[in-house]
Amino acid sequence: MLSWVVIFLMAIHVIETTFLLSFLVYGGSVAGLFMGLKGTFEYMRIKKSEKEEDKESEEKEEKFRDWYK
Repeated sequence: MLSWVVIFLMAIHVIETTFLLSFLVYGGSVAGLFMGLKGTFEYMRIKKSEKEEDKESEEKEEKFRDWYK
């Protein structure tokens, strides 16, 4: 998020644009992108495992009910 603010300030010429600053801001933006993607994939993995656990517990309950009939 900070990189976007710095990019904006560089675009409106509040901060002087230098190669090093541009490189650091670009690196921060790319790092933020990868962190967001990693978080999204972890969220999807957790939800998938929860869904599989729910399915397994439903199957166990069904077998348990069928056994006692």
